[in-house]
Amino acid sequence: MKKLRISLLHRSSKNKNYGPDKVAPVYVLVSLGRKYACIPTGIDIPGRNWNATKERVVALPNAATLTREILDKYYEVIESYQKLSQKEHNITPKRLKEHLECPVESSFSKFYRREMAIEAKDKAYGTGRSYAQTINLLDVFQADVSFEDICNPSLILDFTNWLRIKKGQKKNNVHKHYKNLRKFINLAILRGFIHMTDNPIPALKGKVKTEKVQIVYLTDYELDQLENLQLDGKKSYLEKWRRLFLFTCYTGLRFSDATNLREKDFEFTAGNDGIRLYLKAQKTEKSTFLPLRKLFCHPDGGLSKPERIIQTLMDHPRYRPGQRFFPYNHVQSYNRALKKMIDGLDFRPIIKEKLTSHVGRKTCVNLLYRKFGDDKLIKAIVQHSQDRDLMTYLDINSQVISTRLDNLNW
Repeated sequence: MKKLRISLLHRSSKNKNYGPDKVAPVYVLVSLGRKYACIPTGIDIPGRNWNATKERVVALPNAATLTREILDKYYEVIESYQKLSQKEHNITPKRLKEHLECPVESSFSKFYRREMAIEAKDKAYGTGRSYAQTINLLDVFQADVSFEDICNPSLILDFTNWLRIKKGQKKNNVHKHYKNLRKFINLAILRGFIHMTDNPIPALKGKVKTEKVQIVYLTDYELDQLENLQLDGKKSYLEKWRRLFLFTCYTGLRFSDATNLREKDFEFTAGNDGIRLYLKAQKTEKSTFLPLRKLFCHPDGGLSKPERIIQTLMDHPRYRPGQRFFPYNHVQSYNRALKKMIDGLDFRPIIKEKLTSHVGRKTCVNLLYRKFGDDKLIKAIVQHSQDRDLMTYLDINSQVISTRLDNLNW
């Protein structure tokens, strides 16, 4: 790797239009082969008062002061180059100049918002919304948190306690905000804004805890009611939400993935797999393959339940090839519609209270587990990387244990 050459340059030495009496600026010249960049020192002097050999100001009453100011800038450039070399390789003169012109970021809050805007582009809507909620709450707790502040474990612990006591948030919600902070602290370490030895996260290990909550999902009886639900009159507009929710119950897809499905994501075969779904999850970027014919077969035979939903949507007079099957963007509207949809049905109180888009995914996991009991297969279907992720979805109660033991051949 070639190193940059750093020297001092008076403008008159490179420009014939500048005579010895004409005032011109002194630059720090950064060069690499034929590439170069001129960084101003802020000092302008006549050409006759610059000694190019010794790189000094001469024959002026304040020559020593001017020389010291020029050399201060020269050594500042060298120091910046050395620090930047520890983080980056193949530094060009232009890159070093850009680095010097950009002020050093001292605000963690501003860094968080800038990186959040970049991160959220490739994330699901709910993930970006979660990032924004965390920094908004942090700004209320303490305005403009610096990198020095965020490296203090006490500040993070005080913030989580404030969320729990003052804002009344549950442990799991507090932990979500803690995880978001941890993510952007790690990004700051990666970008060189925080030194690894100043990382506050190791000191907080075990301090911010989660709690086990009741897993909410539909039983076979509740799912059957939803499948046979007739929505007409004033409730007819809820039919689109019913189809989407049932499709997530059958496939385990997240709201962000299901609402982006298009015809190109499916392969229509005549074999046993029927309609095949090939998808790259928006949240995890994991690829998945689902043979829809083998998921939740219809009692009448032929197309499976998820296949029938896709076929119904494609047969609709307003359907156009290439459009989204479920063109809905706002999960809040979806969640409100779900609660209206089940009004009057024989559902458990906890379902009527906590029915959201994610219940469909949890329903798929628990119903599949009861049928197959193969957690590795289910983990692949719902694109989970870790066993602990799947366990937060599974409700292994006494009934499940008894049923699974009945199926054992001793």
